[in-house]
Amino acid sequence: MTSILPRWFRKFFRDEQHWDDLAFFREVTLFHGMNSWQLGRIKQAMQKRTYRAGEVLFKEGQIGQAVFIIKSARVELTRTSGEGARVLGALGPGHIFGEMALLEQMPRTATATVAEDGVIYLFYTATLDTLIRHHPAVGVKLMKNMAIFLSALLRKTNKELDQVARQGQG
Repeated sequence: MTSILPRWFRKFFRDEQHWDDLAFFREVTLFHGMNSWQLGRIKQAMQKRTYRAGEVLFKEGQIGQAVFIIKSARVELTRTSGEGARVLGALGPGHIFGEMALLEQMPRTATATVAEDGVIYLFYTATLDTLIRHHPAVGVKLMKNMAIFLSALLRKTNKELDQVARQGQG
């Protein structure tokens, strides 16, 4: 007896990498609360790339066109000042960066360089627009999660600025 489902469909659901990717996406802030179908749509919309240490993902001043989600690499963010490049921080698995590119195509405020080999997902602004047009429920949930993510980031920044201000007064 043959299956009613096409072979590609059966193979897709036996693909362990697919389920591993969905499990990873469930832990990413931008995708919280999404079901497997929605995560599958997002996975199809993203590019998965392997990067090597030393590769530059983007440079300060370049126009942002994608958000990056680290699966298994380490990325260093630097910013140029009068004294040269200053390290802003290092990001690892599960971190999202370049997120403002999803909302506006403005110049990047830092340079992102791969510090340790690994896998990084790219989600382009144009892809988001297509996703919103064809799957509005997914787009709305994604944008809501983006707003929550940015709000948390702003709260964290405000807290850090308060600490710096208190140290300057002491």
